[in-house]
Amino acid sequence: MNELVLISVVGTDEPSITAVITRLLGQQDVDILDIGQSVIHNHLSMGILVNIPGDAASLKTAIDRIVSDFTVEVRFAPVTEQSYDTWVDLQGSSRYLLTLLARCVKAEHIGEVSAVIAGHGLNFGNITRLSGRVPLRQADPTTKECVEFSLSGTPSENFRRRLLTLCADLFIDVAVQEDGIYRRTLRLIAFDMDSTLIQTEVIDELASLAGVSDEVAAITARAMAGELDFAASLDRRVCLLKGLSESALEEVGTKLPLMVGAEHLFRTLNHLGYKTAILSGGFTYFGEIL
Repeated sequence: MNELVLISVVGTDEPSITAVITRLLGQQDVDILDIGQSVIHNHLSMGILVNIPGDAASLKTAIDRIVSDFTVEVRFAPVTEQSYDTWVDLQGSSRYLLTLLARCVKAEHIGEVSAVIAGHGLNFGNITRLSGRVPLRQADPTTKECVEFSLSGTPSENFRRRLLTLCADLFIDVAVQEDGIYRRTLRLIAFDMDSTLIQTEVIDELASLAGVSDEVAAITARAMAGELDFAASLDRRVCLLKGLSESALEEVGTKLPLMVGAEHLFRTLNHLGYKTAILSGGFTYFGEIL
């Protein structure tokens, strides 16, 4: 009679331990139904879901014997057919990737993002650091860290809205995308311009040169409050620039402050063959400069 078992291996990572265990499983004609492992600071955590054609106890004894020269602990946990079937049925559920970006990833960031994920009925898969290892004494103020969450389930309508609020509260960035085959074939990336690729709003810079900064700011505030739609607010703000010299466009255009990391980002995207574009309700003149 076959037995379903989840084998957990934790301890100090060594190059040959995965090979030693899986070769023994192969000798016992064991089917591997799922496998995953991660290593953090030379500490191994590996899980193997297996279908054993025989006695699990004798296999456990054999594994304990061959890993005795390693600094690891091996545990066997029985799995019922019902729980296995339930796990198999979940493979058709929607999957998403949530990417967390911060200057320095804090436990608070992980904790609050995780709480939002759990609060909206999503299940965690893997959590992976995408950025490089960070020195304890970090001198570069432009450093960035990135963590990716693999999720399954269907998020509720206000899931992204709650994450946007969290981003503003914690000064982090979060991106959520469906993890499907089309995600891996995307070759075009489009960006907003004002306060995204550049650190300012172009119309505010022009308003400053025209001496109407306060008036433009007041209209912007009304639009943000929902009192004016975008087209109406833009029309009113541009009208205030009447009489501004054309040379002001060049003056502002030559001083556009790029967002930190923008040049590195575009060099990387170009190197990887991505096409890039700007989608903006702002001025075409400045978009062409960028």
